Amino acid sequence: MDSFELNKVLGAVLASSIILLCTHLLAVSLFAPVEPAKPGFEIIAKAEPTGTAPPAKAKTEEPIAARLAQADVNRGKSISRVCMACHTLAKGEPNKIGPNL
Repeated sequence: MDSFELNKVLGAVLASSIILLCTHLLAVSLFAPVEPAKPGFEIIAKAEPTGTAPPAKAKTEEPIAARLAQADVNRGKSISRVCMACHTLAKGEPNKIGPNL
């Protein structure tokens, strides 16, 4: 390999490196990321009470059988009247504003 061929190969490597560097500099100037003023996210947590009072007892729910024994059908009908403004409750009836329930 004579010196002329070696110069062509080294010139091609140098030219490719310069083109790659220019492309990188152009891309960084066009698509520069915006650095936030304060990195991270602010997490807002509820402050824990610092008093020595005992924690409140958690309310336990009644079993479903006890709740069904206390249920009132007439109260359910009066509550469902609000829903019937937009929905139908009978099977096979056409839809109103909302779908048939």
